[in-house]
Amino acid sequence: MITSNAANANLTVPLTGAGVKYATVLSRTSLNFTDVPVGKEATQDVLVTNAGAPNANITISNFNLTGDSCFTLDPASGTSLVLEPHKPGTLRVKFNPTSATTNSV
Repeated sequence: MITSNAANANLTVPLTGAGVKYATVLSRTSLNFTDVPVGKEATQDVLVTNAGAPNANITISNFNLTGDSCFTLDPASGTSLVLEPHKPGTLRVKFNPTSATTNSV
């Protein structure tokens, strides 16, 4: 409430607000590339969905992939993925083995 000494002394300004929980949902929490020939490439996609921000975009930046260099990300590490409300974005993981060993990150 705002008060003053004017003739219309009491003024009411209604206030409203909404709490928002920003959330992302992954379509998969692990990937398993089985029996990929050395020198060949296999890809698998993970859908990342903006599930909690109905009126805002979520930008995911600085993807980190550490460990074996046989794995790469698209979009590349250090770039951004903008998620519109309730729409998925694709994070593509590529596996290109350079030797006949088990690779993991």
